[in-house]
Amino acid sequence: MPSQSTIEMCRIVLRGVAKNGGVVMVTFVPMFLDVENPSSADIHMAADHIFHVAEDISAYPQLAKVLLKREATDEQVQEFAGENISRAWSEVEDYSKILKSAMEKPNQATWLGRK
Repeated sequence: MPSQSTIEMCRIVLRGVAKNGGVVMVTFVPMFLDVENPSSADIHMAADHIFHVAEDISAYPQLAKVLLKREATDEQVQEFAGENISRAWSEVEDYSKILKSAMEKPNQATWLGRK
């Protein structure tokens, strides 16, 4: 069982990720879902982790059913299934364009005569 300070640090990090529009990926690796008894890990534990990680959630067909049974909205499930990742990646690409336009282009002359 993680310490209270570890749990609080995770909460602080998650709030920071949310504030910055980031995306948190949830693992389905059994040893992370149940450290003490990995063989008992199941889809319900994965759903528990999702609800712990974020208020607005969304994933895979079986997990989506569990989330919907737990009263997640269709929109939350869609976000979890990929819309948050697409949104975040689009923002990364936009920022990349800004950085590229501000950078000096490589000077090809330095390569002339190179053997």
